[in-house]
Amino acid sequence: MNGHFINRNLKKALIINKNTMKAIKLVSLAMLGMAMTLVSCTGDDGERGPAGPAGPAGAQGAQGPAGADGQNGMDGEDKPNVDFYFQDGFKGYSGLEDSFIVDDGGAAAKNGQTVIISYEGGNPGAERFGLMRFDGISSLITDQLVDVGQTCDEAFYVNQAIVYVYVDGYTTTTPDDLYFRFGFYNDSDDMFFEGTAIWPSPDGINPWSFGSGGNSGSWVGPFAGTDEYSVLFGSVLNASSSNRPGWVALPLPKSVVQTWICNENSNKGFRLRLSGNNANKASIEFMSSDNDNLDLRPILVIQTEKIDLGAKNMVNNTKAKDWDNMTYEEQMAPLFNFLEIKNQ
Repeated sequence: MNGHFINRNLKKALIINKNTMKAIKLVSLAMLGMAMTLVSCTGDDGERGPAGPAGPAGAQGAQGPAGADGQNGMDGEDKPNVDFYFQDGFKGYSGLEDSFIVDDGGAAAKNGQTVIISYEGGNPGAERFGLMRFDGISSLITDQLVDVGQTCDEAFYVNQAIVYVYVDGYTTTTPDDLYFRFGFYNDSDDMFFEGTAIWPSPDGINPWSFGSGGNSGSWVGPFAGTDEYSVLFGSVLNASSSNRPGWVALPLPKSVVQTWICNENSNKGFRLRLSGNNANKASIEFMSSDNDNLDLRPILVIQTEKIDLGAKNMVNNTKAKDWDNMTYEEQMAPLFNFLEIKNQ
């Protein structure tokens, strides 16, 4: 009985096991079907939809730390204003020829410690004329200012040219307005020499080509054909006086000096005379290039401005101030600069 019972139970267990296996099989098939269904539903990605509207701007962020300093830029091209100084004994310069000639028939040259210019109203035979020429200035300036591919005239401007003389004394017999009068020689005039020039001759041998007393065939400058270019020395109020006024500034025509620089052969210098009231007798005496006091010898200052090649057709925008509109301090400033340079 028991064995039969056991067998029946075993049979039931087997039946249950069969049923269980069948259920498991169905579940597995069902899961496989779902997997197949999921796989078959995974198609290609669809197209990106349109962008939504922009959201509101966020709050500004905090200031970041300062960046490091940048590198220095390259220096620009230098187009300087250059001042040139010429005085015998300064940095080896020895090119000033200066003396004076006297209408007294004497054969001796007057190239001593001083230059004297004078006149006697109504007595032309008592005149003394000064002669001055600064040699060698052309090469010293053009070597520094004229670049390759430039002509001299397009390389620079002469903004100012001034001769400074140290007046040792002057005399007058009546109150007067005394003027320095310049005659600028042209390139066909005689070349004078300080050691031999006299009233009848520029060299002590040959006569002046255009008349005694250092006359020119044709004076050049602002008043062509005349020696009427003038600079006021001063209004002398004290008659029968003798004074020592010191440095006096004599501005030169810029066009004449530019020509001296760009055409060296044209630099024959100038003649200097004194004029005033025809009833007066007056004289001015100033230190020469041979004076023992080197610091008081005449000085030529030439102030130049380099021209940019790219702007050579442009008008000079830094035109020098007109001499007559300058203050005394402005007129004397180039001299003071020179004296300061010498003392360094």
